[in-house]
Amino acid sequence: MLNERGSSRVGCLLIIFVILLISVVGYHIGPVYLDKIAFEDALSGIANKAGAEAWAEKTIVEHAVSTARSFQFNLDRRDVKIEVASRFQSASRLMIRVKVTRSIDVFGYRHTFQFEPEVEALQGRL
Repeated sequence: MLNERGSSRVGCLLIIFVILLISVVGYHIGPVYLDKIAFEDALSGIANKAGAEAWAEKTIVEHAVSTARSFQFNLDRRDVKIEVASRFQSASRLMIRVKVTRSIDVFGYRHTFQFEPEVEALQGRL
């Protein structure tokens, strides 16, 4: 009878430990994915504005890099790819692809996240 009580306590402690471990890791990883979503929205805004106002590629790259830095992502200018495609007869599309990274440390372990968002917008005014 005493062994059953002890094993029950050990099992309960093990479950509590696993829940705490998942919570701590989620606390560090969650903000990275939330910032990724916000960065994609901001990048979409850049694409829309650049397409409407016919920005030069250099201006688009500068805005993408500064936006990535504001979300604490690492983005090199060479990792910004801009493409203009004429998919329709009257309107062409501006496509922006970037490769961003961000590193986090959890319990002395460093993990680098790499994301490759791609946004598309119409070019020109409607």
